[in-house]
Amino acid sequence: MMKKMLTLVLALCLLLPLLAAAETVPTGATLVLDSGAAPALFLPDGGLVYVPWQMDDHVSLPHTELRRVDAAGQLLWSSTLPAFRALWGGLHPLSGGDFLLFAELNEDNQWMQYVLSGEGHIKDSRALPRDIFPLMAAGDRIFGSLQGQEAHQLFQINLDGSKQPYHFPAVGDNVTVMRSMPNEAGHLLHAVGKLSQEEDISQRTADQVLLYLDEKGGEARYARLHNKKFVEGFAGDAVFNPQGGLTALVKDDYKDIFNRFSVISFDESGVQVWEKQYSLGVHSVSAQLINRLPAGGYLIHGAGTVSLEGQEGFVFRLQVDADGGPLAFSVRASKDGRMVRDGQGQPLVFNGWPPAAWAAPFESLPEMDVQMKVVP
Repeated sequence: MMKKMLTLVLALCLLLPLLAAAETVPTGATLVLDSGAAPALFLPDGGLVYVPWQMDDHVSLPHTELRRVDAAGQLLWSSTLPAFRALWGGLHPLSGGDFLLFAELNEDNQWMQYVLSGEGHIKDSRALPRDIFPLMAAGDRIFGSLQGQEAHQLFQINLDGSKQPYHFPAVGDNVTVMRSMPNEAGHLLHAVGKLSQEEDISQRTADQVLLYLDEKGGEARYARLHNKKFVEGFAGDAVFNPQGGLTALVKDDYKDIFNRFSVISFDESGVQVWEKQYSLGVHSVSAQLINRLPAGGYLIHGAGTVSLEGQEGFVFRLQVDADGGPLAFSVRASKDGRMVRDGQGQPLVFNGWPPAAWAAPFESLPEMDVQMKVVP
């Protein structure tokens, strides 16, 4: 059942390009490409490695290459690959300057793993097993689950294809890693346990864990949520806090109310210390980034849509104190922009849609008036 749900999520992601109209490149854009970019990986030197995304009459054309541009958008190299669709988080940086790409070949639906050098040369390619999915890379470590009817088996997979069982803190190996995100000098892994077996799929729940792995793969910090639905739980990003734990972005099921998100702070044992829930006067919102401020408190960024039709989009920035109390709130207009981190870890608005992907500072976009409040 989990595999069917994952397939549905992927299908919806592929359908989105057919429903969107291109957003005009803003005057404040610092990087503009001559195609869409999906996926895209920002590099420390300000450049970008990305898969060019082209469309013809609202239909996505096959991906066939990987490109590297500098901070000004000038092409440094291009690598040609068989027609493919990017899978499982797309592009990943490896130690030594190489890049990892998970792909599905369009001709025969074979899942592939490509390792490309920093100059775009294919150093290695291998077929991936279809029964271990999804595949999430954290540095040179790859995680994937063998998903059974009664239980899952999580593996850590090496680049050469060898694997060994991996156990998550507090939940063991009966989990699926759903998301991997660079954070600090390491990675955050979001894992979901085996779902319960209620007849109504939407009501099935499982425990979730957010685990921080340092640059050597050590399990430095984690947080845990109990009995969350598949569409709920950790939103992907978190940051270190003074309690020795993680302060994380969380989404919940509000019975068809999509304009809320939570911030939950956990101590060094993964136990919740405090929670704040925020509501915006819009149709939907997604918190995407959280950074800790040098003077204390946190800076939260995200995106959303004003109405159900989704034609008026925005990105937001919320500053809160050490206990989640709001201090400042700002909203900027961007129909299809989302918040990402640049190569230096700073928040950046990015729109990867065809025909021209772009990146721009938050402050360069037009201001909007959106109300925000803390939910009692």
